[in-house]
Amino acid sequence: MENEKWVSTHELLLQLKDEEEKVRTKAIETLYYRYKGPFYWYGRSNSLSDDQAASAANDSFTKIYRFRMNYQECDHDHADAAAYGYVWVTHKRTVIDWLRKKRSPDCIYLDETHLAPEITFPEKYMEVRRQQELIQRALESLSESERLLLTISPHRGRVSDREKQERLHAFQKLKLILSAIIQEENK
Repeated sequence: MENEKWVSTHELLLQLKDEEEKVRTKAIETLYYRYKGPFYWYGRSNSLSDDQAASAANDSFTKIYRFRMNYQECDHDHADAAAYGYVWVTHKRTVIDWLRKKRSPDCIYLDETHLAPEITFPEKYMEVRRQQELIQRALESLSESERLLLTISPHRGRVSDREKQERLHAFQKLKLILSAIIQEENK
């Protein structure tokens, strides 16, 4: 490979779209030899282990090849810069995916969208969070119209008796679904 003419990243990405498999294979091999080291070290610099960094680099090459038709040709003044950016954005996003996988499932990050309990001990937080998840599951079991009936909307004016009955029915259905989910969870 050392005696061969230098081919730009842009040209290599275009060659990946070629109809001939031999041309595509040569292009991905050249990209691999050109970027495997920088991809690996980028993964290592973002706290991935040796194996994870190597796997992330391989995943990036797989994505570049699999989605090769997504690469679009641009004007020749900036073509190689665009190709370089395309390759690196693909790898950076792959490393982010690997970092997400790396998080321990036992480690729970406090979510700002959850209501904070008055007692902010981790055990209490977990209990309240579990309750919120069960309520959310029950709400998702309702139809869209039933969920709308349960939404509180201040300043709506007078509510008809029919709407009150429908709201009461939706609330009772929510209670039944929630109790069934709780019973299922306690088994």
